[in-house]
Amino acid sequence: MKLPAHSFPCPHCSTPLRIRQATHHGRTITCPDCSALIVLEETSGKLVGVVPEPVGLPTHSAVHSPVSFRVLFATLGTVVVAVLIYSLVQFSSATQLTKTETPPDIPPPVSSDSSPPSPEEDSKSPLGEVSVSDRLRKIHQLVHDYSQQNGVYPNGKIFEVDGQPAQFSWIAELMRNQFEDGASLATQRVWNDPVNDAFVRRRLELFQNPKSQYAIGEDRYPTSHFAGVSGIGEDAEKLPPRHPRAGIFSPYRETSLADIIDGTANTIMIVGINSEFGSWARPGNFTLRSFTQEPYLNGPDGIGTGQEDSMLVLMADGSVKTLSKKTSPVIVRRMIAMADGLPLSLETAGDPLTMKEPASMAINPQGQQVAEKDPPIEPLFAPDPPPFDIQDALSQRILSYEIAKPTPLRTLLTEFQELAGVPIDASALKEETLEKQIMLSTKSITLKQLFEQISSNSGIEFKIQPFAIVVLELTPVPDAD
Repeated sequence: MKLPAHSFPCPHCSTPLRIRQATHHGRTITCPDCSALIVLEETSGKLVGVVPEPVGLPTHSAVHSPVSFRVLFATLGTVVVAVLIYSLVQFSSATQLTKTETPPDIPPPVSSDSSPPSPEEDSKSPLGEVSVSDRLRKIHQLVHDYSQQNGVYPNGKIFEVDGQPAQFSWIAELMRNQFEDGASLATQRVWNDPVNDAFVRRRLELFQNPKSQYAIGEDRYPTSHFAGVSGIGEDAEKLPPRHPRAGIFSPYRETSLADIIDGTANTIMIVGINSEFGSWARPGNFTLRSFTQEPYLNGPDGIGTGQEDSMLVLMADGSVKTLSKKTSPVIVRRMIAMADGLPLSLETAGDPLTMKEPASMAINPQGQQVAEKDPPIEPLFAPDPPPFDIQDALSQRILSYEIAKPTPLRTLLTEFQELAGVPIDASALKEETLEKQIMLSTKSITLKQLFEQISSNSGIEFKIQPFAIVVLELTPVPDAD
């Protein structure tokens, strides 16, 4: 349709517009429909609307913001200013804390608060820090999972060489299954051998007390602030499992759930330590503690979690309890011993420190077993899942397995470990053996048969142990005379 004189479309939205007077050319108007600015120009005797050319940033008078936008911008500005002021205050506070921080070689001051914190209070750490209780519970979960899979608690005994005591701690045994490179640990060498640096020099935050300043031990390796309880007395590690002074952890014995006859809710599994720090992979007193001298809390044994009048302990059932400085040493010893047969009450006589055999095994002069006056309550447990069966794992059948390109034996062992879910100890292999290039193609075989082919192609031999495959250099066959 032909527009009448002095009529034209909006150059922005094409809405028909009309001007009564033709003398308005050169003026700027606003489209009533889209609110855009239009410059009136005269072309061939007619008015037309054109888009105005930009002449720089619009001035405040040219921009008309709705009231709600102005309120929003003002609010945002206030928030930004408040955030900047808060950040400056926090930076100032952090700077002041850095200036007054206790030097790393001086023990941190002990809190003067005489009321022992409960595990619930301990879990409410400032600034979102992970609490001691949280870390202890997570450690228990790892230990529990390990014991369910292997039938015993970790103790480092798996790393024995030729009958000699373990060269690694129970923590190293536990964490070996948590690291992707755990199979590379040279278990036939000592924990601080340079070949094991990649494994033992990593920091385990889970095993460190967030309140402690000592991240490095006396041996200059990342340390643990928690230790497994080995029992009562300096000889606790070497006691048999059912001895009335024996605790859960020891490289000389394998402890199972059945050995904790006092009940997991009544037996301490792990405590905090506040002196004699050493590598978390190191066996001995650095990762194990025995209760040898009173006072047990913050005493000569170096046991405590940073509180002056109490300490947090991890029980074998996964709960975290607070022991007060006023707790009877006899009760503490009963909580340490896992098979003394005594209740956690002073109404019943008996002290694990002086007992020769568990209370439940006491015999009267007539040769009859004496019934306990107050036997410990045995907790009810759900049926345990079946322990890890390596033969069952290796009997699984796969459809095909192919290594089309030459691949180092090291890589194949890692892949097989992930495929079968079976730990592989390759610490006895030479470096040139691990770098040997292998190609392989097979179909419809079991995992055990697959490993036999890998061994055959790489010139190695292996032994299937209860909880791992130990890979060895091939023993040469002597020539027949």
